[in-house]
Amino acid sequence: MNRKVSIIIPIIRPASARRCMEGIRENAGVSIDQYEIVDSVDVDGVGCPEMVKMLTQRTKHDLVMFLGDDTVPEKDFLKNALREMHDLPDGWGVVGLNSGENPYAHWLAHKNILEHIEGGNFFSTDYAHCWGDAELRDIAEDLGRWAYAEDSIIEHYHPIFDTADWDDGYAKAYSKENRAHDQKTYHLRKRARMEKKYGTRLAIAQPLTFDMVHSQFHFSFLGAVTTYMQHLFESGNPICLDMLSPEFPGQIDAVRNNLTKQAIYNGSTHIIFMDTDQVYFDADVINRLMGHGKKIVGARVHRRYPPFDPIMFRGELGSHYSIPDEELDRGGLIEVNATGAGCILFDTRVFMDMPTPWFKLDEDEDGRPIGEDINFCARLKDKGHKIYVDSDIDIKHLSLLSVDMGTYKLFKKLVGRKTGTEVKKNGICK
Repeated sequence: MNRKVSIIIPIIRPASARRCMEGIRENAGVSIDQYEIVDSVDVDGVGCPEMVKMLTQRTKHDLVMFLGDDTVPEKDFLKNALREMHDLPDGWGVVGLNSGENPYAHWLAHKNILEHIEGGNFFSTDYAHCWGDAELRDIAEDLGRWAYAEDSIIEHYHPIFDTADWDDGYAKAYSKENRAHDQKTYHLRKRARMEKKYGTRLAIAQPLTFDMVHSQFHFSFLGAVTTYMQHLFESGNPICLDMLSPEFPGQIDAVRNNLTKQAIYNGSTHIIFMDTDQVYFDADVINRLMGHGKKIVGARVHRRYPPFDPIMFRGELGSHYSIPDEELDRGGLIEVNATGAGCILFDTRVFMDMPTPWFKLDEDEDGRPIGEDINFCARLKDKGHKIYVDSDIDIKHLSLLSVDMGTYKLFKKLVGRKTGTEVKKNGICK
């Protein structure tokens, strides 16, 4: 196991870096000819990813270890990390070091992994500072080439551990702007990897707010999912589906936000909400919504109480009005300003330019409730997104009866109202 390692150290704190290098020499656990130290001071303030790229270009060996200048390695750290590397398939991959709560902040990696990283750097230079290590771990795990060296202990002197004070370097690296930029970059790059690998990675989300579901939902939901999987199989496309349920109980807006976060962290390209108080009469619903190629497209879902109208509105928040019956009767894909989230498909990119929480129950100035879905639609429109509804898909909304277009028209006939043209106040008839 006489493998040679290049240890790279980007420096913004020279005194701390000297302490780190002393720890390397005292505690490597291997002979001094088995490693080199490659370091440089970030005099231009280019940041950690750029420094890692530059330092890697200067390395002599295939194995590269990254240490921050605020670390001190403990006894046999390099020896123990090399043992974990040796046990990986073909003896290469990424080994996380034990430097505290984050098992991938510091690492030993083989340069072979660079062939699998878009851009060819251990830390993509798309990042300002954070999240590049998480991406490196993700890629290694996907390849089956990730290990954790628990006994390769690195003392990390960092403000988050109360072992160092915040200085200008930390303040810049972990600024609110950098953290937001890097988190978005991580999600977009992960999404791109999933898209390259699978074409589509669809998250099918069930926003459960209660323990039991109706049997009609259960069997129609299984039929819809099975039909979509059969379509993927017959078309020769990879089948990559994530079945999501809430990680914790809560009201509907919290549940939808939790499901969305799960989808984004998984790298899903799309998420479809399929509420559990509905019957998916059209088993091809998922494939039809995906086939439209729209960033936001829902199925026609009716209100489950009078006037039983489709939840499809135009106008502005606070003065929405229903789509006219004549337009609904023509069918097809209809652009709207707001719709419900009972059965709706989103391209996950629409969430990444919007602050959380995405879904939020609210009230207008008169105290009238604003649903989390109608509220979110208003924010989407403010961002310039277009929202569509496939008015031909037949979704039945469970109540004491199945509510659909026939119910709506029957109610209209019985009460003699011109439903579909009344002005709405956040989806409620004045």
